[in-house]
Amino acid sequence: MKIKTTKTTRQDGEFRVRLFIDGVYQAGADYFTDDKEDAQVTAAMMVKNGTETDKTTDFAKSEQADFDGPASEESVAVEIVTSLIAQGYELQHADECETTVSWTKDDALIIAELNATGLDYIKARKGDQRGTLLLVWGNAEDGSELIADYSYNGPEIDTVFNNLLA
Repeated sequence: MKIKTTKTTRQDGEFRVRLFIDGVYQAGADYFTDDKEDAQVTAAMMVKNGTETDKTTDFAKSEQADFDGPASEESVAVEIVTSLIAQGYELQHADECETTVSWTKDDALIIAELNATGLDYIKARKGDQRGTLLLVWGNAEDGSELIADYSYNGPEIDTVFNNLLA
């Protein structure tokens, strides 16, 4: 059985939904919209009905080149969220004003809220392990300074967070 996942990102007011099958990006299947709900519904449909794409088309090659491009703040943030969820953590998102996503393992919900205000708090929990990452956007385009601060309460999450900082 193939494992299908999606990643939804937002840049310049536009949501982009990407399909992955067994961890492999399916270039040529990206979906773009300016509507958050549409992005979430499309992500769910991709997981349910998505198939492997023909990666030999010019369009797919262009999307693959974009996907493989240099690191960015967005790609670093997506990696943080997906990595924590893949390791069994439940996440909560808050911007500088309010909690925007309650505890979830749905990466698309968290990713859709990133960088709405330039500052994000990502809280992680698994069992008795707890931690918080503070993401401040705009310090370095390559994402090397995205994690501005963090706190944690246990040895496992300490290792996880230190790996994210490496």
